Amino acid sequence: MPASIQSEFIIVGSGPGGATAAKELASHGKDVIILEKGGPSARPILYRNRSHLVNKGVKWLRRSLGILPYSRQISIRSAIGVGGASTVASANAVRAWEKTLAAHGIDVQNEFEELEKSLCIGLLPEHLMGKGSLKIRESAESVGIRMEPLPKLVDFSKCVGCGLCYHDCPNDARWSARAFVQEALDHGARLMHNTAAAQVVASGGKAAGVKALGPDGEEIAIDADKVILAAGAVGTPILLQNSGIKSAGDRLFCHPFHIVYGPVPGLSMKREPHSVFSRQFLDKDGLYLSGTVVFPPHHGSPESELLGIMVKIKDDPEGKIFPDGTIKKEFSAPLLEKVRRSVAIAKKILTKAGVNPREVKVAYHAALHAGGTAAVGAVVDKNLETEMKNCYVADASVLPAGEGLPPMFTIMALSKRLAGMLLEEKG
Repeated sequence: MPASIQSEFIIVGSGPGGATAAKELASHGKDVIILEKGGPSARPILYRNRSHLVNKGVKWLRRSLGILPYSRQISIRSAIGVGGASTVASANAVRAWEKTLAAHGIDVQNEFEELEKSLCIGLLPEHLMGKGSLKIRESAESVGIRMEPLPKLVDFSKCVGCGLCYHDCPNDARWSARAFVQEALDHGARLMHNTAAAQVVASGGKAAGVKALGPDGEEIAIDADKVILAAGAVGTPILLQNSGIKSAGDRLFCHPFHIVYGPVPGLSMKREPHSVFSRQFLDKDGLYLSGTVVFPPHHGSPESELLGIMVKIKDDPEGKIFPDGTIKKEFSAPLLEKVRRSVAIAKKILTKAGVNPREVKVAYHAALHAGGTAAVGAVVDKNLETEMKNCYVADASVLPAGEGLPPMFTIMALSKRLAGMLLEEKG
């Protein structure tokens, strides 16, 4: 690539937000460059805290529940590379943040509907649910907890229910953002992977392009009319802070998750899709429960005989992303109480499903779904534009608070809405 490049739009990041914007803009004839820090294939990454401080709350958590963290700090999982976090997600397409966004003047109902129609999103059919998931649902409902099928970004005509959604789907049934990236490329967009954006360049108070580092560390200047940041809730605030927007990086939330599991002879969730979930406790307790196919590596039982429930915790926006990329996120006392409550609920369901209460184990993995670090109403306005004109954000960092639900579908709807507004403006 030349040392200086020009385009109408620069989109930083190729995950669900960036890929959606790129596809929408390129398919309408706009000149688009996609910058991707990672390579052609996405890989999981773990954002760690600045320090690891032990406190009494986590000591209690570890001693009483058998959960694994050694520190009060929370580490956040994501992915880097073409397709971003969508390549390691289970393709859940849950509508979320509707009321919260509406309170900020943002309506994404049309975008939700258009995406559902164009991507053929539907509830996972019962014939693709495994015996373990069905047992979890039956046991939950027998104790008054409603479990419902998950809406999926999956072509059910290709799906065989193998449970490999967290990996590369062997049957090409699961959607990932790579599909939208490819559509954008088919319409003339340019993709520069292994290229890390370093700063948004401004001229007269308006975004005028991006400075980046290429695959060999060379400096690249890209001029553009508009810049869309979609580098995720960690990457985007770093870019904003490096570009002079100091309000970015605060209000970090995430969804810490735990797996509560135990053995049941003759039942397995090893080769099952992520099938059922319950949002029954979200508003009151801030808990999201779902049957899980992911188990810790040292579980002490044959994986073919394990049932498990993943519990995600609705978090408060109290963390921070620093310009050097480190994070500060802690287990607060209310968060620990939510963990205690969630374990009790999951244990009740598993016991009903046939797990011996004395054999129920709890594993802490990390946290998912970071957001809030360029929140609407704080860093971006209802049009997702920052104080630097022509600089927009289209990822989970604009979500103002955690809701406990998967954010991918909401990010796609927001990005589609942003692209539509920019197309109207250009038109």
